[in-house]
Amino acid sequence: MMRSAGKRPFGKETVTLLTMLAPHLKQALNTHRMLTVSRDRIGALRQSVEALDVAVIALDRAGQG
Repeated sequence: MMRSAGKRPFGKETVTLLTMLAPHLKQALNTHRMLTVSRDRIGALRQSVEALDVAVIALDRAGQG
């Protein structure tokens, strides 16, 4: 975390809180990035399937749709 040059430094309590929160914020940002990439890939896959001139049926390993 950074603070403007004209402001006082963060206090000890704030630094402690930010230290505790930092790993969770990092994980949240990583999760957001992964979800964004997944959405983009799903969108590209959907466009590819919709561009086909044949029917497509998607099943899982158990043969369920």
